[in-house]
Amino acid sequence: FTAAAARPAARIAIVGAGIAGLSAASTLARLAAAANRQPLEIWLLDKSDRPGGWVRTATDSAGCVYELGPRTIRGASPSGSYLLDLVRQSGLKDELVTLTTSHPAAARRLVAIDNQLTTVGQLLAKNLVSSKPPFQRSLIGWTASQWLAGQWPPKPLAEGTDQSLDEFARSRLGPDLTDYLLDPLTRGVFAGRLSDLGVAAAFPHLPEAERRRGSLLLGLLAPGASKSPPDPLLGDRCAVWSLKRGLGSLAEACLDKLRQDANVRCRFGSAVESLRRLADGRIGLRLSTTKDVSGEASFDGVILCVPAFSAARLWPERLGRLTPELSSLPWVSLAIVSLLYNGNPVPEPAFGHLVPSGASGGEPAVLGVVYDSCLFPDRQPAGSARLTCMLGGAWYHRIAGLSSDSLIRLAVNHVTACLGPSASRPVAADCRLLTNCIPQYPVGHVGQVVNWRDGLAGAGAPILLAGASYDGVSVPDCARSGAQQAKECLRLLRLLPH
Repeated sequence: FTAAAARPAARIAIVGAGIAGLSAASTLARLAAAANRQPLEIWLLDKSDRPGGWVRTATDSAGCVYELGPRTIRGASPSGSYLLDLVRQSGLKDELVTLTTSHPAAARRLVAIDNQLTTVGQLLAKNLVSSKPPFQRSLIGWTASQWLAGQWPPKPLAEGTDQSLDEFARSRLGPDLTDYLLDPLTRGVFAGRLSDLGVAAAFPHLPEAERRRGSLLLGLLAPGASKSPPDPLLGDRCAVWSLKRGLGSLAEACLDKLRQDANVRCRFGSAVESLRRLADGRIGLRLSTTKDVSGEASFDGVILCVPAFSAARLWPERLGRLTPELSSLPWVSLAIVSLLYNGNPVPEPAFGHLVPSGASGGEPAVLGVVYDSCLFPDRQPAGSARLTCMLGGAWYHRIAGLSSDSLIRLAVNHVTACLGPSASRPVAADCRLLTNCIPQYPVGHVGQVVNWRDGLAGAGAPILLAGASYDGVSVPDCARSGAQQAKECLRLLRLLPH
């Protein structure tokens, strides 16, 4: 390693250049510049050859843009401002593409029950009073019976406690809304099972809404209950947004911005092999040899923006009991099948459809389909359409070992069953496997993360954890996690006021 010409206020390493790592590096660089003091030296390290992690945009042979990972961002979310800050800092605000709440593709969210598509609104309205299949009882009837039995409304989940999503939902929403609404939603977000996820980490707004009004349903129905303040970049009617060149362009623009800062060193193809506490209290990182960097360098602080299982491998002797705990956080894998059509097989514009895990007439490993061309028609040639089918997750074992051709055939069979014969003849198809891409937050995960971070605290240079393993799986959640841990690192180094 080459020493800096002048000793910086601190040298901080960020391991992992996904959205959390890019957000952490951008936050450090911005705060250091604003402080107008001795500069920080920031190292951004990643074993891959590109930034963004699972956020990745591809371009096919015809010049069409499509996403290989996340594709849209919610218009208003508690973490949304952190990601939009990156958009601003990267100079991409003019490339924002927004869909308002009245746009058909944003307004129509579908659920496929026995290969029959119905909107979420229709599903809710039908279950309110109907007990016809697939429903067992109407919501009104179920609620009345629970109330007469003295079991409804259940006592709100106390702050600091947790419950599985399955147990939480069934005691508040009944079996039908749990199976046909929350279950497919959870498959769309986490690709996971309700029974495997804790509500406090997976959907924290649900127990918060319940505590606010004493009832989950009343809390969710309260005016503005689920809304975050609108951002001026988006306006107050934005449902979802993306970027003209895809979300991957944000990662590239963030990196370009960081590379313009003389105090930031970006090292790609640099795998961190281990870290250790040095005699002077600083942290030594050992990197695999690359063309211009090899050996060990010392840092005043380290922010680990890599999956928990990767963090556990870096320092097993120091992490002690944390090593098996970090390694045991479950993850699921996905197969993403992109289908291109001449003509549009979607009969009516919609965002896409999700599939309940218990729906008959199909393969449980099919999680859902996004109607990309309804969202972003300009990303395909005129007269063509693209669909993206997501498979696997907690049901990945059902498709493990299948060839790409078999996975594509499974996806085509599903969209044909739901959309009709015109979906049976894609002119091009692409299949990508995303291994260990979504963590599954078990019951007690929020408290576990606190314990992990406390376990890393102590004398010497700070080591912090950021990213999807800890603070939320969405892209904005990762941006928030990176920014907050960057500020915490500066606070611990006494470079930022408390």
